[in-house]
Amino acid sequence: QLGLSFSMLLGVSAIVGLFSWWNGAILVLPFTIIEMFVVGAAFIFYARHAADEDRILLQSGRVVVELETAGKVLRKEFRQDRVRVEPSTGLQPLILLAQHGDSVHVGRFVRPEVRLKLMRELRQAMRGNQSE
Repeated sequence: QLGLSFSMLLGVSAIVGLFSWWNGAILVLPFTIIEMFVVGAAFIFYARHAADEDRILLQSGRVVVELETAGKVLRKEFRQDRVRVEPSTGLQPLILLAQHGDSVHVGRFVRPEVRLKLMRELRQAMRGNQSE
């Protein structure tokens, strides 16, 4: 879908630029080419971050956190019975998972008003998963 949208947008721009150049407005084509490069850069930036996500997995006594940003994955593992889950402080308060000096912030893609609910659900899931 992204490629099709990009192709259609560039196709229309190219047609307008070439039509203007053909009819004597020769400066339209260079600006159309500049526009195509700027739009291309914006689409590349968007495509790199379109799949960014935070994943939290509870697996056999461990909490596995994977933060994906622009195709790079940061993975942290914590013992489920030792990890603390609490709100972090700062300009954009996230959810802090910490254990013995190692920590990670999650929840960057969750609306601020829903983060507290996510934190409670995560704590509850961790408690429920420990008893199994």
